Amino acid sequence: MKHAPWQIWLVDPEGVRPTRKWVVHKKRWALVALFTAALVFGAGLWLGHRISDANALAYELARTQREVRALEEELARWQAKAELKEKAARAMERELAHMQAEIADLRDRIAMYERILDARKGKGVQIVDWRIEPLEKGWRWRVILVKGGNYPRWVAGTLKVDAQDQGGRWMAVTPTGGLRYEMESHTVLAGEWTPPAGFRPVVWRALVRDRLGRIVAEARKTTAGERDVQKAPRDKTREGSNDGD
Repeated sequence: MKHAPWQIWLVDPEGVRPTRKWVVHKKRWALVALFTAALVFGAGLWLGHRISDANALAYELARTQREVRALEEELARWQAKAELKEKAARAMERELAHMQAEIADLRDRIAMYERILDARKGKGVQIVDWRIEPLEKGWRWRVILVKGGNYPRWVAGTLKVDAQDQGGRWMAVTPTGGLRYEMESHTVLAGEWTPPAGFRPVVWRALVRDRLGRIVAEARKTTAGERDVQKAPRDKTREGSNDGD
């Protein structure tokens, strides 16, 4: 059974008779409809593909941002660890310096004890260690005396420290009459001294006297420490005019 083709008439509004006529066959119409559907389907696929690409880019962006945040957090942790290591290293350096200072002090004590023991084998009173250190305003000094031999068991006397400037003037560092000492084996005498304005000591002298006032030991030292000389005891009760007494 054949179907009649569809007819489309265009009619003039002012006229009665049609001006144009189209004849549309059903097969052709079906082809047009099929083409249109395919076109719409293809556009849908293209649009879906574009949306899929946009979603993939958004997902990739979010993933990259998460990776960046994770790397930043990891970097912060490593920086914190590095700071801790630096602090620990500085603390270790300070501790090492402190230990080295303690070792140097202990070695200095050992050397002093060895000098004391060596001096104990001799006779009479000896100056085994004499140090002068500058302060912000003045000087600090220390003298270690040792009694040699076992007889007498105890010795006593005075220590007098003087300083001389470049002009040859002598000035007493210890109080008038000196510092009194009494020892069985050794003793340490120390003090601080602030010279008057304009007096710059260049030579220091230590005089050790026994209980009778006789000089039993003497030592001299320069301010810069270039020389440290200990003189033999002298058997006299008074120094000459240049001894600073």
